[in-house]
Amino acid sequence: MPGTANSAGRAGDRTRTRYIEFRIEIPRNLPDSDVPPSIRPLVEAEGLYALRAIEEQLLETAFGGIEVYEPDIEWVIPGRFVPVLEPTGTTVPYTDGRDRSLAVAGEIRCTVDGREISLTASPLARGRLHVIFADRTRSELFPFRFLSIDPPDDDGHVMVDFNRSVVPLAAFSEYCPGPTPPPGNTLDIAVTAGEDRPFLGTREGPGD
Repeated sequence: MPGTANSAGRAGDRTRTRYIEFRIEIPRNLPDSDVPPSIRPLVEAEGLYALRAIEEQLLETAFGGIEVYEPDIEWVIPGRFVPVLEPTGTTVPYTDGRDRSLAVAGEIRCTVDGREISLTASPLARGRLHVIFADRTRSELFPFRFLSIDPPDDDGHVMVDFNRSVVPLAAFSEYCPGPTPPPGNTLDIAVTAGEDRPFLGTREGPGD
């Protein structure tokens, strides 16, 4: 269908996503041709364009909450942050099938269930660290989780609180692609802490 696009002036610096207003003209030879033009958000990201369709009759996802583990002090583990000498990155697959660069701040080293592990960490604002990890609880669930960690002290000490592990937005919608764990962040242990899985279903749109 023909249409016109106007930039909406919104930009995400981190995702490099631009939102554009797209006006669709309904052809006169189609049924319901008296329907006025509809406005849909046109998204540009990394040189690609996508038209986001929002229709009342489409099936909607019904969110039924998130299953979580009971908080457990045993999953609050001391560790040490070892920063990289200079800013770097690694390439990881995203849930949409594309490979992208993931910033790397350094490694977090700690002992979990008697095993020495190293987790690649990415930088967040105000010195916080971000870890993407998978573990043995993920075999039949969404394959990985996110964990934010408070800034290290002057000696590099951190507290790795797996009770703060969260399921990423990618677990709720295919339209929210997220990075998968970098090499070394898939653990051969079951981390029974934090968010476990979302309860999702489907329901008919309004009016059905």
